[in-house]
Amino acid sequence: AEIHDMTDTEDRWIICDHENALAAFFIKEDFRDYYNRKGYSVYVSQYFSRNVKLQASYHNDDFRNLKKRTNWSLFGKGKDFRANPLALPYEYSAINGFDTPLNIKSVSATFTIDTRNHPKHPNKGWFINAFAEHAGDQMDNSIQFERYILDIAHYFPLSWDEHISMRLRGATSTGILPPMYWYDLGGISTLRGVKFKELTGDRLVLGNLEYHLRAGDGNFLGLDIILFIDSGLAWFADETMADIAIRWPIDPEVQQAAN
Repeated sequence: AEIHDMTDTEDRWIICDHENALAAFFIKEDFRDYYNRKGYSVYVSQYFSRNVKLQASYHNDDFRNLKKRTNWSLFGKGKDFRANPLALPYEYSAINGFDTPLNIKSVSATFTIDTRNHPKHPNKGWFINAFAEHAGDQMDNSIQFERYILDIAHYFPLSWDEHISMRLRGATSTGILPPMYWYDLGGISTLRGVKFKELTGDRLVLGNLEYHLRAGDGNFLGLDIILFIDSGLAWFADETMADIAIRWPIDPEVQQAAN
């Protein structure tokens, strides 16, 4: 179990903590969107083998929007950090105030198979992670949704200094998905030929294929040559869902028409 009051993000799959910190320090770019999460979680987990794990959790959290609080950086003086987008529906924040929390109670499950030979720099093995979350009205939620995310990655070596990595990511949802949980694509680690987070929605498919050649000797100055192909799309299954989510809570007559 845990009790928390923290700055959270849905973008850890895009870029890890230290890489994002280095980007902010050297090029004045932050590749994450943030929100505040305060509450508690209770979970149970079971390892079926060294590489297979199942975890089930219950969450009771208050979510808040977060403002950008600084524009200072040692480098990149002519640039600005991006404004942090609203994590909660616009209408909810407009009615109740920017800092008013939205309480969400949910249950989730995560199933993981991890046979990689290294957690951060693998060149061999599989990583499969399936996540599901349910926030229903039976838990007294004012906003209800379900979301599902599946990640499959495979790494296989071609020789001692080269390997191929493949990743597939799919995500979907039901109900009214809060903006903080929308699926974004574009830019670093996703679709590198598309503007940063240019695509968003409550559905997502993504495929990445990379060829890695170690061109250095593995020290700090060593370099890797990477050739890559990206393909993917993020969209709303219902074209009106983005407006419904932004305007939640909406007028009952509009809600009835949407149903």
